[in-house]
Amino acid sequence: MFEKKFSLHDRLNAKDFELIFESIMKHSKDGLFVVDSTGMVVMVNRATEEMFDFKSSQVLGRNVKDLVDEGFYEPSVSALVIKQKKAISLIQTTRNKKKILSTGIPIFNTHDEILFVLVNDRDISHINRLAETLDIEDIQQENLRMDFSDLGLAANHFESMVIKSPAMEKIIRTAIRASKYDVPLLITGRSGVGKSMIAKLTHQLSDRRHFPFADLNCGSITASLIESELFGHESGAFTGASQKGKKGLFEIADKGTLFLDEIGEIPLPAQAKLLK
Repeated sequence: MFEKKFSLHDRLNAKDFELIFESIMKHSKDGLFVVDSTGMVVMVNRATEEMFDFKSSQVLGRNVKDLVDEGFYEPSVSALVIKQKKAISLIQTTRNKKKILSTGIPIFNTHDEILFVLVNDRDISHINRLAETLDIEDIQQENLRMDFSDLGLAANHFESMVIKSPAMEKIIRTAIRASKYDVPLLITGRSGVGKSMIAKLTHQLSDRRHFPFADLNCGSITASLIESELFGHESGAFTGASQKGKKGLFEIADKGTLFLDEIGEIPLPAQAKLLK
């Protein structure tokens, strides 16, 4: 006994092949685009028309280079296939800004010469939109994760800190964000609401946490001594001054944080020096 193997050519005649090819061209959801060895368009299916927003009558019999020049799409995968004599895949952009995954496949004769290039096109715009959506969701999730992480870090620094109101939670989040920047921070609020706690929290969460945190209650010191507290003084600068001199808080808190509580109580001349 022996088994005789039949090829597809043994089973189908030319009409069968033509019928199959026409059916594929008609019903394929992918765009199918055929050009000859010179780059002339010889066949376009309905899916390609819809994908690229043109009618077959606009492109049949025309060279793909002309279609690129006129802005139908770019680049031309079939032109590259003809030039390089190999299958190529790339992303095309249509005139209506769609992104198309285009694969060109060369069809050779027995002399290794290109007869036609069959191009398969697939619209991937929705994939790009999905990727953008996922990127946004990833960013949102990462921000949420960082928020929880930072809130946990804040709680670790101040175990006695209890947050029960959305307003206070918002303030803590603002302090956390502010701690990431090297900028002056104005904290306002009535006495006893926790301004100094927020200042210390911001310092502890910042890159300045390895340097000193110095604070001064400007409302509890006389106007005559505020300047010496802030800027320091040399020995014997005034009655009662240290004979060794004294560093000011600005120098002590260098690279760290200086918290001036009740800053509105500082005399105007001293405020002017702060601005300098």
